[in-house]
Amino acid sequence: MSHFGKRTLSSSFPSDDDDATDDNNDKWRSPKRSCTFWNSLSDSDDVPFRPNRITSLLDMAAKVAARHYPFHAIESRYQRVPEPVLYRVLFWAFPREEQSIKLYSCPSTSASCCGFDEAFDPNKDSGSAGSDSAVGSGSSSSCSSYSSENDLSAFADGLWLLENNCIEEALQIGFHLSGKVRSFAAMEEDEEGHSIQVSMSFDRCKITSISCSCDNRDIYWCKHAVALALLRIRYPKRVSIRLPISESLYQMSREQLQKFVQYLIAEHHSTVLPTAQHLADEIFAQSSSINSLAGAPDPTAGPNPGEEHRWFLDEDHICTTVRNYMTQTVCSDQLQVLFFKVRQMLSEHDENGPRLLRLITDQFMSNLCAVGSLRSPSVYQTPLMSEKCQQLWDQLGALWVCIVLNPYGKIDQKKRWQDMLKKWVSVLTCPPENVICLTNQLYCDEHGYGSISRTVFHRALDACLVKWSDDLLKRILEDENFCSRTAPVWPEHVPTACARVDSLRSHGYLRQALRLAMAIVRHMKNEQAKMSALSEGGFCNRLRASSSLQYQILDGWIGHPLDPINCLFDCLIGNSVGGATSYTKHAVEAALIGLSQLRRTPPCLYAQQKAIKQEECLLQKLKALKYDECLFGTLKSQAEVILRGPLPSASNCKPASSDSQHESSSLIYSSVHSLASFLFQVFLPQETELAYSIGLKALQWNAFCETKDENVLLNRPLGAIPVTNHSRHQQFYLASKLLIAAKVVQDDVICMRNILDTVQSSVHSPSFLYRLAHDVHREGLNYDESCPSRMNLLKAAYEIGLQVLHIAVASPTWCRQEVIQWVVGCASSLSFSAIISLVNNWSQFFTPLEATRIVSPIVIRKAASQAKMNFGQREEIRRAVHRLALECAARCPSTCAFHALTLCESDPIAFEAVYEVVVEICENNAMIEAEELFNIGCRMEQLGLTGKAYKMALLGLRHLHIGHADDASPLINSVYWACALGHQLGTVELATVISLVVQHVQCATVLSDILRRCAFSSSHAILPVSKSMANTEAKLMLLNHTSLKQLLTAAMNAYAQTVHTRLVHISPRHYNEFLDFLTKARETFLLSEDGHIQFAHLIEHMKFLYKGKKKLVSLITERFGL
Repeated sequence: MSHFGKRTLSSSFPSDDDDATDDNNDKWRSPKRSCTFWNSLSDSDDVPFRPNRITSLLDMAAKVAARHYPFHAIESRYQRVPEPVLYRVLFWAFPREEQSIKLYSCPSTSASCCGFDEAFDPNKDSGSAGSDSAVGSGSSSSCSSYSSENDLSAFADGLWLLENNCIEEALQIGFHLSGKVRSFAAMEEDEEGHSIQVSMSFDRCKITSISCSCDNRDIYWCKHAVALALLRIRYPKRVSIRLPISESLYQMSREQLQKFVQYLIAEHHSTVLPTAQHLADEIFAQSSSINSLAGAPDPTAGPNPGEEHRWFLDEDHICTTVRNYMTQTVCSDQLQVLFFKVRQMLSEHDENGPRLLRLITDQFMSNLCAVGSLRSPSVYQTPLMSEKCQQLWDQLGALWVCIVLNPYGKIDQKKRWQDMLKKWVSVLTCPPENVICLTNQLYCDEHGYGSISRTVFHRALDACLVKWSDDLLKRILEDENFCSRTAPVWPEHVPTACARVDSLRSHGYLRQALRLAMAIVRHMKNEQAKMSALSEGGFCNRLRASSSLQYQILDGWIGHPLDPINCLFDCLIGNSVGGATSYTKHAVEAALIGLSQLRRTPPCLYAQQKAIKQEECLLQKLKALKYDECLFGTLKSQAEVILRGPLPSASNCKPASSDSQHESSSLIYSSVHSLASFLFQVFLPQETELAYSIGLKALQWNAFCETKDENVLLNRPLGAIPVTNHSRHQQFYLASKLLIAAKVVQDDVICMRNILDTVQSSVHSPSFLYRLAHDVHREGLNYDESCPSRMNLLKAAYEIGLQVLHIAVASPTWCRQEVIQWVVGCASSLSFSAIISLVNNWSQFFTPLEATRIVSPIVIRKAASQAKMNFGQREEIRRAVHRLALECAARCPSTCAFHALTLCESDPIAFEAVYEVVVEICENNAMIEAEELFNIGCRMEQLGLTGKAYKMALLGLRHLHIGHADDASPLINSVYWACALGHQLGTVELATVISLVVQHVQCATVLSDILRRCAFSSSHAILPVSKSMANTEAKLMLLNHTSLKQLLTAAMNAYAQTVHTRLVHISPRHYNEFLDFLTKARETFLLSEDGHIQFAHLIEHMKFLYKGKKKLVSLITERFGL
C-alpha cells in the first residue's frame, strides 16, 4: 500500500483520449466520467476486448510504464499526472495474458514446459524477462480448449462462470479489483445469499494478492478469482475503473471527509468502530507513529516501496497441502504435479518457481513422516516405500540443480540458494543420494564406490560452483552464426554439460539450449571416434583404448541421477519440428552413444532400477521415431562403430579406482543387448547382413565383465539382482529375435547354426536359455509339418534345451525335472536318431538318477506311442535304454540300482548283468544304502526270484544299524520282511538272518517282536512239533534252538540297556510309559528259563541306583510286587 500526501493532478497535459478534452479538466475528476475512455477501446459490451486498432502513443507509453514501474515511482517522479494518463496506467497495469492465470489455477499435466526464447545474456535479470504483448493475447480463441483439457480445473470452472454471466459488481479502484461471483443456479433463482466476494490486488501486470470468501483451500487459485480475472482481461468495459481511493479523498473538502468517515463507520460499526477509535487516539497523540509519517497508506495505490513484486502464491495453503500429501499412503502423483508446476513456472520466467520449490523442500525436510521414515534403517528394506521416497528426493535435487544453474540468475540470489542448500545438507535427516546404499555400505567400501555421505542436495551445491564465463561457451550460446559456421565442440563432463542444457531449456532459453546440446553431441562423437581409432590400431593403441575405456566406466550416463542422455535427447527432439532433421540426427546419435557406453554396476537396488528405467525410456523414444534415409544412415554408421569395437573382457573392464584391491571384483554393465535388439529390428528389412552381424556381436558380450575371483558372487549384495536379470532378459530377447527371424534368410540353416553357436558360447543362464528354447519351439509349431522352417526351429529349440541340461547338470534346480521332460519330449517328436543320440550321450546332460528315473521311462513310453517308428527302431531304443541302465548302476549304484533293475526286467540278460553289478559293488564296499537293497529285494520277491531277494535281504542287513532308541526307524519293517523271508525259506536261512539281526539291531522292542513272530507264528516251519503239543512244550523246544536263544539273549540285554538309558533323563510325566515298557520287558524275560530271576535282579538294581526317585520306585513295587 502506498502512502499519499499532497499531490496535484495537472490539467496542462494534452490528452490522447477522444472523450477527454483540454477545455473541461473537471470532467476528469467526475465519477460519472471515470470510464468514458472505454468508448475508444471497444465498440460493444458483448464481445471480448480485441485491440486491433492502431495503438496511440499514450497507450504505448502507459503500457511500458504500467509493466515496469510501480505507482509510487511514477508519483515520486511526476508531481502532476493527468487523469487520462493515470487511467491508462491503471488499465494496462492488470495482467494481459490468460496463460498466466491458467498457470496459477491449473495443475500441470506434463513435465515438458516450453518457455520464452530470448538472447543469452549472463548479466540479464530473469525477473525482467517477458513480452509486451497486447491485452487479450489469451482471448477466447486461445483458451477455448482449456475446459476440454481439464474439466475439473479451476480455470475451466472460472471460464464457465464467465461465459454464463455469473460475475456482478466488478469494480477496479486503483490497483484493486473486486466483484461478486454467483453460481449459475443462484442466478436463475435470483438468490442473494450465494454470492462469493472476490478481491485482488495487482501491480505491474502481476496479481499480487487474492482474497475470496469461498472455502477453497487448495494451492491453486479458486474458480471465482479466475472468473473475475478473466472478465477483466476479456471484457474490460464491464469493469468500472476508478482512481485510487487516495485521489478521491484528496478531492474532498473537510466537511465531505468528515461525512465520508462517519458514514463508513456507521455502515460497518460492529467491526470498524474499535479500529476507528484506536486510530483517532493515535492521531491525537503527537508522538505516535502515525504522526511521524507524511501521508497515509492506500491499499488501492499499489504496493509500498521495497515490497517484492511477484505473482500471488499462498504459502500457508501450499505448506498445508504438501504436508497433507506426505501423510497419505500414495502421494507421489500429487507431488509430481507440483514438481511439474515448478518447471512450468521456470519456463515462464516466474520467480515463484524457486519459491514454490523452497516451500516444498522445507516441508520435506521438516515432515517427520517423510524424512523420519527415510532415515530409519528398518524402512530401507521395504523396496516399494524406499523407491517412491527416493524418486521424489531425486527429483527435488534435480530441480535445485536446474535452478542454481540458471545463467540469468542474480549473483545474490544464487548466494542465498547456496546458503539454503548448505543448511539443508547439514541436517542429519537429509537423505543420501541412494538411500538403500546405507544397507550396502560394506559392499560400497569393498568395491571402490567410496563414501555415500553425499546427500540429494550435494549435486545442487556442486552446480553453484559451475560458471558460465567461458569464452567458448558464451560464443556457443550467444552467436548462432558462429555455431552454424564452425560447428563448435563443448568438451565438458557430459552429465554437467547436460545439466546446463536442462537448466537453459527449463528456464525457457530454447535456442541456447539447442546450440549447447549440439556442441555436446559433437564432443561425444569425437570421443567415440577416438576410441574407435584406438581399438582398430595395434597392440599399443589397444592398451590406450583400454585406459580410455576405464574413464567411461567410472561414470555411466545411463542411470546417472540427472539423467543426462534423456535430457539431451528431449532437447534435440523437442526442437526438430518443421523438418529440422539435423537435430533429430544428433539426438539419435547421442542416444546410441549413451546406450553403447560401458558403465559400472550401481551398488544398490534403487540405483539399478533407475538405470533400467532410463534405458527403457530412451529406447521407447527411439522406437517412436520414423527413420527416413538420413536417420537410417545415422543408425548404420553407429552400428558399424559398434561392430568395429572390441568385445570387453575382464582385462579391459576394470573401472578406474584409486585402490587396486577394488579392481578385482568390479562389475561392468551395458545396454548393448537392448540396443542391438532395437537396431536388429530396424535393419532387418533393408540391411539383413548388418542386422545379424550386430546381433551376433552383441550376443557375445556377456552381461557382466568380471574377474575370475571366486568370491565375487559371494560378496555381491542382494541389490545386484535387478540389473543382472534385466541384462540376461535382454540377451534372451535378442537371441530369440535372431533365431526366429533366421527363417526368412536365404541360407537360414547356416545363419541359424551361427546363431546357435553364439548362443551356446555366450548365454550362460539356464533359466533364460530354457525360455529361449520354449519361444523358438512355440514359433516352430506355427508352421506346417512340410515347411523346412518348422524342422529348423524345432531342432534349434532342442539343441538349446540340451545346452540347458548340460549347463545345469552339476547343479540341479527345482524346475530341472520339467526341463528334462520337455527336452525328452522334443527329441521324441523330432526323430529316431535324436532319441538314440540323447540316450547314448546321457552322461553329458543327466545325472544317473535322472537318466534311470525320469529319462528312460519317458523314452520307452514315447517310443511305444510313436506310430512312425517300426519294430526294429523300438527294439534299438530298448537296447539303448538297457545299456544306459547298466552304466548308471555301475556309476551310481546307491541311487540307480533299483531303477536300473526295473528298466531291465523285460530282458533277462540285461537284468542279470545289472544284478551282478549291484551284488559285486555291495560285497566290495558300502556304496548302496540298506533301504535301497531292501527295495530291490522286495521287487525280486514280487518277480518270484526268492533266492535273489534273500541275497538282497542279507546284503541289506549287513549295511543296517538300528540303535537302542531307534524304535521309529523306517527300516524296521524291512527287518521284519527279511525275517519273514528267512522264515519262509527254512531253518538255515532263518538262522542266518537272525544272526545278522542280532549283530546290527539293538532296539529291544524290535528284537522282542522278531522273537515272538519266530516262536509263535508257524512254529512247525522251524521245528517239527505235533498239533496236540502244548504251547509250553513248543516254547521249550523253540528255546532249545541256538539262533532263537541267541535272539532272546540279545533282546534281554537290549531291554536292560534301554532301561538304564531311559532312567537317566526320565521325568514324572513319563513314569506310566516307562512302567508299560517294563511290562513288555518282563514278558520277554519270562521266555527264558531263569528269566524271572534276571528280571528281579534288574528291578533290584534299578531301585538301588535310582532310589532318589521314590515315586517311581513305589510305582514299580506296586506294579510288579518286587
